[in-house]
Amino acid sequence: MSTPELLRHLTLRKEDFLKKWVRTMGEAGYLDHTTAKREDCLDAFNWFLDPVLEHLDQCGGAPAFGELIAGQANWAEALLASSERHRFRGVNSNMFVGCFFTMIHSIEEMIDETEAPLAAKVEAADIVRLYADAFTTLLLARWGELSSEEVAGRLDESARLLTLEKNKYENILAVISDMVLIVDENGKLLELNQAASEFFAAATMGLPVWSLLDLEARSMEDMLKYYPQDTAQELAAPDGSSFFEMRIIPLERVSLASPAYLVVLKDITVHVTHRDILEDTVRERTEALEQDKQQLAEMNITLRNVMRSVDNELDDHKQTVGRMAEELLPALDKLRRADSPMVRKAYLDVLEDQLLKLSAGARPDQHPALLRLTPTEMKVCQFIEAGASTKDIAEALNLAVGTVQSHRKNIRRKLKLQNKDVNLRTFLSKTHSSNSHV
Repeated sequence: MSTPELLRHLTLRKEDFLKKWVRTMGEAGYLDHTTAKREDCLDAFNWFLDPVLEHLDQCGGAPAFGELIAGQANWAEALLASSERHRFRGVNSNMFVGCFFTMIHSIEEMIDETEAPLAAKVEAADIVRLYADAFTTLLLARWGELSSEEVAGRLDESARLLTLEKNKYENILAVISDMVLIVDENGKLLELNQAASEFFAAATMGLPVWSLLDLEARSMEDMLKYYPQDTAQELAAPDGSSFFEMRIIPLERVSLASPAYLVVLKDITVHVTHRDILEDTVRERTEALEQDKQQLAEMNITLRNVMRSVDNELDDHKQTVGRMAEELLPALDKLRRADSPMVRKAYLDVLEDQLLKLSAGARPDQHPALLRLTPTEMKVCQFIEAGASTKDIAEALNLAVGTVQSHRKNIRRKLKLQNKDVNLRTFLSKTHSSNSHV
């Protein structure tokens, strides 16, 4: 790593520089007296190193001391302008030069820690010291140009402007609606704005902020662990009457000399109340939906049972229709071949009765098995129902007595009356009792 590369590498380590400069300022006793902001410190760092790097790039090396302090030199103008602003805020030359050299020492420490050849680090440190000496010389010359009267007048004007700025921000802090509490690095109250003073009327300076807010923390370390800085946290007032959004903001981000914190409390009571109402409404509607869901589930179960019952009934009906079709179709063929009007009427009566059973509320008058009988067996049934004897039937139909007896057996079998103590005439009469079919 060359010397220019080493110095350019330093510009990438701004956070490391800030930590070193704050520590060095503290060790020298300047930190408590400075109002330097983070941005001011980084500007000073850049205002010093940028001209150095520019000269090395343009000239291939550092100019001589005489060239750096020559009247036409303007490489240090930004730092000199900064020194004047500090001078007219009451900073004397000893303090400014001392603060300046704490910065130089921090840069030299960074050079020493860089992984680079020793020759490059020695050369870089010599260049930094050369520019530091040249700037000090230019600074003392610039500060000697004004008379004491001019300096006093400038100081008075700066003091007046600073007072105006201070009053302006104090007024802004006083009227802001959010509550602002300023606490030190140990979490103890230093100051409250008007809104906070009115709300925490009994607050005393030095009281730990966690005690004021009734939080579980017992130290500032606990506070920052439970409530990380720059993170919005919701909390309730000690009496539960109000709700706040709390943010903890470190002041060292603004002023390197201030380890204090801003604790900002924004009143969100209205939002929390509306949120609670909304959550209650959502909960009630969710419960109602759950009940509706349960009812729908129960209705769904009932509907499935009904559908299952309907399907079962439909299956039974299909089976019934199928069985009836098996009985009716042969009967139609017999009806077609029957030569006796009375026999055909008997078949038609049974067919009509079975078809009526398919409609709701139909009466089961005719026995479907009658359709299985032959025309001769139907004639025999008619005589039996009329009370004729076997002999009478044989004579009427011109059949042998044995043939009629065989017909009677077949009729009982087809009507499933065999081995049953059921009178055939009585059975046939009951079958036709509701109408005058046969």
